[in-house]
Amino acid sequence: MSEKMILICTDVSEASSDVVCSWLQYNNKKFLRISYENIITIKTVFIKDDKVDFLFSIDDTDYHLSDFKSYWYRRSRLKFAPFSVVEYIHEGVDLSNRMNAFLEEEYFKLIEFFQYEINKIAVLNRYEDNNINKLQVLSMARDCGINIPETSILDNAISPDVNQNEYITKAISDFILYDDKSNYFCTTDYISVDGPFSYSLIQKEVKKKFEIRSFFMKGKFFSSAIFSQENEKTKLDFRNYDFENPNRVVPFSMPAWLEERLAQLMQRIGLNSGSFDLAYTHDNKYVLFEVNPVGQFEQVSFPCNYSIHKLIAHEL
Repeated sequence: MSEKMILICTDVSEASSDVVCSWLQYNNKKFLRISYENIITIKTVFIKDDKVDFLFSIDDTDYHLSDFKSYWYRRSRLKFAPFSVVEYIHEGVDLSNRMNAFLEEEYFKLIEFFQYEINKIAVLNRYEDNNINKLQVLSMARDCGINIPETSILDNAISPDVNQNEYITKAISDFILYDDKSNYFCTTDYISVDGPFSYSLIQKEVKKKFEIRSFFMKGKFFSSAIFSQENEKTKLDFRNYDFENPNRVVPFSMPAWLEERLAQLMQRIGLNSGSFDLAYTHDNKYVLFEVNPVGQFEQVSFPCNYSIHKLIAHEL
């Protein structure tokens, strides 16, 4: 019996995935790496007493779902062959639109079933993890006894009496714009009283001693302290990277009570992997900003020598 493979869904160029794949190659593990550029065509579904299996092709090569022992979703998404429309005329009446609407719904149910079954072998993340609601996470964190920033959602305008230097704003959801040359994404910035505007997340600025990025994987924490406050460019948000003068990043151990509450939060969200962005304040409190469900770990692993890429490869 041939060795089962690892299926990896990630972007064509994704640095963390590249390193994990290098470790898989080093350990002689068989894997198949795909992205949204590869087309999946479902051919047959087998539902029997002892198993469920799929025969499908990726581009021009056939596979069974049972050929894979694990699935790692990292980035991108699975891309399925487009639905094929039909012409249907019954007793002289053209029912093509209605028939195609029905057949398309049937096809989407089949895709949902494929994703349901492949998620059974998902080791760390699923595509659906991207859909967590940041506001719900803040509420859950508060329920778990974790400090969060003072937060409001405002519509239309901000009172001119508000001190712009005490409040910040950031996107409620993930927002990225693309063009041929660049990607644009939202970071954190100070508010402006100019309006009107749509619903916006407003938080009282947390005065930090330093920031914490902690990668969580199946109950284990890999944490780093980021000394972003020493650089004006990164002081408000360390993701405004200063590549000429990068922040100092060192290994950090969070208190056991905080890790226990963060693990409880991940259980409530339904994640077994992800990254936490926190701050340690001048009054010695830990404050959670958000949870990244896919989880940035490269900037934690390399400066702190955690070898997270190697650990993920072993987990797969």
